[in-house]
Amino acid sequence: MKKLILFGDSLIANFHKADVSTLENNTGYQVYNCATCGWDTNDGVVKAPYIARLQPEVVVFSFGTNDSSTWQQLEIATVAENVKKIIEDFSGSVMIFLLPPPIDEDRQELKKQRSNATIKQYAEAIKNVLIQNNIRYIDPAVFRQILDSGQDYHEEDGIHFNDLGYGTVINEIVKILRT
Repeated sequence: MKKLILFGDSLIANFHKADVSTLENNTGYQVYNCATCGWDTNDGVVKAPYIARLQPEVVVFSFGTNDSSTWQQLEIATVAENVKKIIEDFSGSVMIFLLPPPIDEDRQELKKQRSNATIKQYAEAIKNVLIQNNIRYIDPAVFRQILDSGQDYHEEDGIHFNDLGYGTVINEIVKILRT
């Protein structure tokens, strides 16, 4: 059976069994979740060579939110270089990148503050690498539209996805794979 790997931070590490089943049923791929809460692109660079040996037909990445966090903030240039290294390891796979979506700044823990302005800078740097390498991505604008419609895709922490958020990610992956 064809393999789809989720690889990155908690935005995709927290997929529930039902989310994985929905993704499998809508794509025809067997889904393997190789993401871990707290990972940044430095972790991705270290783990990518091993995960890439699984030779997935599709890999969905999620990096950038932790890279931009105040407690482990990486230089934007480092993040861009790390993304280049990570995608090189998966050169035989179809790649989709979940760019860091907007957060609800008011609901964060005080010790773990992030800002949408900073997250946007990191997302833009990653997006530039993806465009240069012709890699599809889930644009944060999709999530902005949800917020603008009066809905919320966040868990209580203001960062992670609720059911609407995961449903949106799944729909976007399916949409990209069908085009």
